[in-house]
Amino acid sequence: MLSFVPEQLKKNVKREYWARVFCAVLLILCFLAIYSLSSIFPTYTFSVGEKARLNEEISGFPTSTPSCTSGDTSCIDPASQIKSSILLLNSLKITNRTIISQSILEILGNVNESIKITSIKYLGETNDQYKFSVVGISLDREGLLAFSDRLKKDVRLSGISLPISDFVKSTNIDFNLTIMVKK
Repeated sequence: MLSFVPEQLKKNVKREYWARVFCAVLLILCFLAIYSLSSIFPTYTFSVGEKARLNEEISGFPTSTPSCTSGDTSCIDPASQIKSSILLLNSLKITNRTIISQSILEILGNVNESIKITSIKYLGETNDQYKFSVVGISLDREGLLAFSDRLKKDVRLSGISLPISDFVKSTNIDFNLTIMVKK
């Protein structure tokens, strides 16, 4: 085919074409980055504000409850308990959170129909185990004993501590278990 356009002009047109394509792609990427940042920024500022508000609210808790006396060692300060729980949760790595969540699900998987769990607290970790406190209500002694036995049979769970005083009542038994979960 016969071409009347000189080679130098063809190269210039081709270079301008690719320069325009590059500029268009760069412009699209800039708009996407601006849109992404503008979408994320309000959520980030909201979460930072909420964290500051909650920290301020927690620091406003009274340092002791009115029912606590200065010599009473059984009284637990709720503000310090909440603060220590928040510090503990903030110090955990994301991988530990996943493992702790799996451990809680494992504990809940052993619950039978006569057990109602009211709270599970993560108490910290030792060298090779996580420590949990499980508080709940059992309809009867047999259900509580069966729950304790199922937990003891689980190979990842150890150190199941169920005080004998929890078996005093025959129905609607409040219990407090301490469980060690292997890492």
